Amino acid sequence: CAHCLASVSSSPAVSAPFYHGTTPLSLRRSVDEVATLLPMHRVIIFRNVVFEWGVGANNFEDKVAWEGVREPSDCSVSWSGSAAGSSSCTLQQAMDFSRGYKTRYGTYELLSNNCHLYVNRMMNYLVSGCTRYPA
Repeated sequence: CAHCLASVSSSPAVSAPFYHGTTPLSLRRSVDEVATLLPMHRVIIFRNVVFEWGVGANNFEDKVAWEGVREPSDCSVSWSGSAAGSSSCTLQQAMDFSRGYKTRYGTYELLSNNCHLYVNRMMNYLVSGCTRYPA
């Protein structure tokens, strides 16, 4: 994701773009939201860190939000061609949202609380300046 990395700032005061991407599996708001029922895994990159939900466990109850596990240059990710939005939030604020996601929104559910909904909620949280938790 060379275009992602080139445009990402590590300075917390500067607004940074975020992108969403998909990796294969074996209503319009202020951001370009993604479809929520696709047979693929959805991820988001913000400030050069990849965030994802619903991975890394053998059963749905243990699934958690992860950040920084996948490299931004992971070739299995197909990133969006343009930024889905921009945010002045800090990396720590995004990490706090991700780490509190399961507590706030509940356990992973294939149809009602999946990786696509996680990405939409994260994008809407970022675009709010990290001041409003989406429904």
